[in-house]
Amino acid sequence: MSDISLPHQTPTTLGSWVLLVAQVIESYGLDSDSLLEENGIILNDIKENDSRCPTALMANVWQMLATKSHDPYVAIRMARYFKPTAYSALGLTMAASPTVHDALMRFSRYSSLIGDAIQVSILEHDDNIKVLLNPHLATNGQSSIYDISSTLCCLYSVLSEVSTGNLRVKEVHFKQSLPSSKPLEGFFSCPVIFGSNYNQIVFNKHDVYTKQHVYHTELIDSLDSWIETHLHNIRQGKTSNKVTDMLVKHLNKGEFSQHNIARSLAMSTRKLQRKLNEEGTNYTELLNDYRKKLAIELIIKDALPLSEVSCLLGFNNQSNFTRAFKRWTGTTPNQYPQ
Repeated sequence: MSDISLPHQTPTTLGSWVLLVAQVIESYGLDSDSLLEENGIILNDIKENDSRCPTALMANVWQMLATKSHDPYVAIRMARYFKPTAYSALGLTMAASPTVHDALMRFSRYSSLIGDAIQVSILEHDDNIKVLLNPHLATNGQSSIYDISSTLCCLYSVLSEVSTGNLRVKEVHFKQSLPSSKPLEGFFSCPVIFGSNYNQIVFNKHDVYTKQHVYHTELIDSLDSWIETHLHNIRQGKTSNKVTDMLVKHLNKGEFSQHNIARSLAMSTRKLQRKLNEEGTNYTELLNDYRKKLAIELIIKDALPLSEVSCLLGFNNQSNFTRAFKRWTGTTPNQYPQ
């Protein structure tokens, strides 16, 4: 099971992923510079500075790409052009992993390197493993199906390399819909369900644990270390990250008020509000996003009774927690993917 990690505000997308999108835009005979610039993204800045891009801007790019290309299945073309380097060091360490399971654990643990608008959860059963993608609340709970489907198609692409082509997908689910499921069913070689409660891909567990004949332990350790250092450096200095860190420290005390968090950061409530506003978020959004992420992790791990999870997250009673969880995920804690 993945470690409990912390959300990063405000959501951004890895520059090399943006460059892959630009390559796909060009493959349709469209001008990537113009399309991206129309949405506030300067492609040369991404190329020259290896910078990250606000995820909110990319949401418009996905919609425009699907519209102007007249292809709702841009995800399949993304996978055709995808190389592990589009995920930066994460793609390389996933490709070098000894098993698909190890690669998935890295994807879950370090997915914020690619983009931090999506929370990745891994759920294991007797004969399958599910990978769930849940939008953070900072994205207003919405992610384009073009983005989600591209993520799953490219994930399947890199995992197929790890398994040397012996990876079976049982089902793929999307919350949103496309005109037909057939193109994606042809890509994944399995049923694709639209209008689901979850964005998820389900693998055969036997395939996921099959070990490669050749893998690279030293390379993996080196890349993992670089990713952890890089993510730590990204987090430094952002008030929103300091607030989330304080929420972790105050968890056992149950002191989730904005006043208490501001006092712990040696600033007034008004100053905290101003700094968070400058980063495109607010205290309520951070608190709810933290609660959602931790609730999902605890429920998947089946670590505590729901009554204790409710209390731990600062809810007055289990009914209030259940209502909040259904608002976050579209289902109740008891019905969350089994």
